Amino acid sequence: MSTALSCMYFDKSKSPLQPLGLNGRNRILTKSPISPPSSSSSPIVQHQQQVVNLPPSTSLQSLTPITSNITDSHRIENVQQQITNYDYDEKERLKNDLIQLKNELQKSKETIVRLQKSEEQMRERLAEQAQRQLEKGGKFEDLNQISRPTELIRSYSSLYSQARIDALDALDNIREMSEADDLKSKLLFSVVVLAFRHAQTQAKDIRNKIKQILQLSNDKSSIVLEETIEKYLRTTIQKYDVGKITSEVENQLWTTLYDYPKLKSCNELLKYIYSACRTAWGLVNQSPPYYIEFQTIKYDKQIHERFHTSDNESDAIIEYVWPCLIDGRDRSCVAKGVVITDEQYLSIPKNQSSYQSVGYRRVRRHSKPTDRLICI
Repeated sequence: MSTALSCMYFDKSKSPLQPLGLNGRNRILTKSPISPPSSSSSPIVQHQQQVVNLPPSTSLQSLTPITSNITDSHRIENVQQQITNYDYDEKERLKNDLIQLKNELQKSKETIVRLQKSEEQMRERLAEQAQRQLEKGGKFEDLNQISRPTELIRSYSSLYSQARIDALDALDNIREMSEADDLKSKLLFSVVVLAFRHAQTQAKDIRNKIKQILQLSNDKSSIVLEETIEKYLRTTIQKYDVGKITSEVENQLWTTLYDYPKLKSCNELLKYIYSACRTAWGLVNQSPPYYIEFQTIKYDKQIHERFHTSDNESDAIIEYVWPCLIDGRDRSCVAKGVVITDEQYLSIPKNQSSYQSVGYRRVRRHSKPTDRLICI
């Protein structure tokens, strides 16, 4: 070993050391600064002359993070592409679902319109069939009719239970009538009687005038036209102006009760008169017409109710507080009348009383306002 080292020489023109590489390690020189003097050096010297080449600035450890960064970048790009593809597919699916829902909605609308038309046609057919049955006497109602008989009957009953009570309260505020309970009751009863009377008269006059103007006869076309007129009057009862009927009823009342001028300014009474005329016009224009009854003098629980001042043991009717409403088709009572019964009243000998039967009660010669109302 010492012999080999002693034969080595030092070249001053070359640096014995090389700078550190980028990886922090010494670079191995291609030529050793210590060279043997001849080719017959020892094996140790020859071994030192072997050359190992490495990249000048990189190593395996320095390449590892770069490769990892590239791999991660590719993965992120792949995930982003997958998300983009999924979003696109989802949007397309939602668009298709929306189009399908719109188509189904359009079909549903068309189905609804078709069913509505079918329902309307069915209602018209039922109305025609009911009308034919009605003309034959069957108890059917036209569902297309605004004021059906049941509604009119309910209105007639509410006249007694509501409008009549309001009118009585208003009449109590008139000083001349505050104590005249009998007069107030007869006044409100007379309003109903007069309303039906004038409504029947006007309905009859309209039909007669049309027959006279059109010169209708008993042939088939005339009968059809008369039926059409009847139907028109029946279906337009809410539109018809009952002002003429109301005016006739009021004029007759003011003429009869001339000594009570304040009645003309009683608003609740005027409302009651109008309601009675409107209800009466609707009932008298049914086919056949409804009518009121107040001539029966014997109590019948099928058509009468006793007033609270009645003698419950007596069947003798001495006064009608409210008339019965009768269905013209079968003469059945659809709204009971309210009556006062009293057996003792009729037991008075005729030679001791100057009462006479005039309409709805046995009354004296009309010297009082109540008697004048009864004789209307």
